[in-house]
Amino acid sequence: MNKFWYLVTYTLGKRVKTKAFLIANILVLLLVIFITILPAIIVNFSGEDATQQVVVFDNSNTDNYAFNALQEGQGVESGFLNYVLSEIPWDENDRALMVEGYTAALYIYLENGVIRAKIINDGLRIQNEMLIQSDLNMMNQRLWLLSNPDSIDDINEFFRPIDTTFVSVYDGDESAIVDTVLMVVAMVIIIPIFIMLIMIMNFVGMDILEEKSSRSVEVIVSNVKISHHFFSKIVSAFLFMLIQGALLLLFTLIGFIISSVIMNISLDAGGTIGDSLGDMLGIDGNILAQILSRLPGVLFVSLIFVLAGYLFYLVLMAIFASMATNMEDFAQFQSPVMLVLVAGFYAAIFSIPYGSNIFIRILGYIPLLSPLLAPALFISGAFGIIDILISFALLVGVNVLIFYFGIPLYKVSILSYSQDSFFKRIKKLLKKSKYAE
Repeated sequence: MNKFWYLVTYTLGKRVKTKAFLIANILVLLLVIFITILPAIIVNFSGEDATQQVVVFDNSNTDNYAFNALQEGQGVESGFLNYVLSEIPWDENDRALMVEGYTAALYIYLENGVIRAKIINDGLRIQNEMLIQSDLNMMNQRLWLLSNPDSIDDINEFFRPIDTTFVSVYDGDESAIVDTVLMVVAMVIIIPIFIMLIMIMNFVGMDILEEKSSRSVEVIVSNVKISHHFFSKIVSAFLFMLIQGALLLLFTLIGFIISSVIMNISLDAGGTIGDSLGDMLGIDGNILAQILSRLPGVLFVSLIFVLAGYLFYLVLMAIFASMATNMEDFAQFQSPVMLVLVAGFYAAIFSIPYGSNIFIRILGYIPLLSPLLAPALFISGAFGIIDILISFALLVGVNVLIFYFGIPLYKVSILSYSQDSFFKRIKKLLKKSKYAE
């Protein structure tokens, strides 16, 4: 077992302890930071006014006292908000018209003698939502003092927050926005899965091919079991994936922190991580909450298909590399696999808008394509839990088969230097594998 872990650490070290790995990750860090802070750069340096305009419909029957109180609040004083009194009457049935030309529309009205407010949001930043709420509470306290100039006995009534309703300008069509954002999420998930899969496939294939072409594999397998050599390549590739994945998460976190600083977002001010994301992405908080509530299931499905799918392709690539004797041979073995992966990638992309298509759904059950396609179909809603279970069961079944037939094939091919043609070589090695221990 010590020899096995030595092979794992040695193989991993050959890839990780290199200048190429360091330089590549520095470039990835810079790229991820740039992508993460891009919304912040657009918001802060696009030349747009940082002050968001809010049109106010004052139906409080206070001779615009409520509006004047808002003008003296923290929103205007801080420069983040500017309140403009509307010249047209409020129309509940035409939200788009109410907010036209502004970031938000604020409707202040009386209901059973109590001041209430409704806000139509069309891109209002989260921190400004909190500022409006603060201004409304201050306004409500002034109105209460105006109505009760000689008494403040009911302190609870004085400090009672004003009942405020936040609604979207899209008038209930939030599901379409959620679906659109989830499509973007699907792209964000599928592309890294595809790129990482290509990386670790090359990791395994090139490492085996290097050892075989230099004949150093003969020395290695004379000291360890061939099966240990095989599994060491698979384990080292998974460890490489975990290291690279952890670095990507770290890079994303660094980018998020930098973006938060640029946008002057403070979680201590009463916001959450979701609020900060809403600010950076320009998404309404309620819509973002719906998206975040679906993310755990999406990430879990993606994770199990990544693990099973990567295992399948790693074993397949290890077998192909063991059959090859040089780079040209390996490219010949690898080309069909790459074509299948590219087909799976494009099928996953097209499954986002066309997931209900029966042909794409059928492709989602095929183990060669399901590692990329099934998570995308689940995100789009075309695959339910039953579909995911069936697709995953088929993928696991194929993994069992490729291990059962692949390990004997690896044992006879790793020390084979046959120069026969592509299909003839596979046929011979398959015959020999039947007698391998």
